[in-house]
Amino acid sequence: MGMRATLTRGSMNLSKENGGLPCKSVVQDAETILADSERLIDRYHERGDGAQIQIALAPCSPFSVTTDIMRACAELAEARDVRLHTHLAETLDEQEFCAQRFGMRTVDYLQSVGWLGPRTWLAHGIHFNQVEIHRLGAAGVGICHCPSSNMRLASGICHTLELEDQAPSSAWASTARPPTMPRT
Repeated sequence: MGMRATLTRGSMNLSKENGGLPCKSVVQDAETILADSERLIDRYHERGDGAQIQIALAPCSPFSVTTDIMRACAELAEARDVRLHTHLAETLDEQEFCAQRFGMRTVDYLQSVGWLGPRTWLAHGIHFNQVEIHRLGAAGVGICHCPSSNMRLASGICHTLELEDQAPSSAWASTARPPTMPRT
């Protein structure tokens, strides 16, 4: 009896001033992000069938982190055998951001930074086309749909049936604040 949890070390290093979404006060430099990620893996990540606590690396989204930190997290996750998590294909604005900044769609970007594999699970996944859904499934990428967040943002509806047919794991989640959590 008990609970198992995968805790993520989130990160943002691309502020509004540098073309990203978050304000400067919440971003960190890559060295701080990677050092703290290693610290958390060393301190808390359990391995094996009975593991109750695991750590995953979670750069927030293409709007919020640099390509360098995405690649560095993929390399660290491979070296330390931990999972990767990010928000992807959440809004049409994000698709446009990826097209303008990287010259590609979100799944192509994911592949370009070494994230297209079974170590990765994504939040949202609303704006994937059928070819991308197949690619994600073939690569073993998990998808976690967040209907309450997506409805609040009016960003669309996830293709859950298609993703369930293709992806090795799909789930439901919420990125919304629970009603009992005080506003900050």
